[in-house]
Amino acid sequence: MLEFMRRRSDLQKIPVVMLSSETTDVQVDEALGLGADAFVFKPVTIDELEAAIRKAISLRS
Repeated sequence: MLEFMRRRSDLQKIPVVMLSSETTDVQVDEALGLGADAFVFKPVTIDELEAAIRKAISLRS
């Protein structure tokens, strides 16, 4: 889905924060390589999630 979003000009500016319970570098590298703006590991606090969302928005604005 992320790869699809990044190829479409009408969807490219939508910020994407990936959340996962998997903590492998491979998964993080793949998500960021496909265009994710931030990656957060679960469990996540509301402050961590808010920071990731703010980062993603600032990168796409």
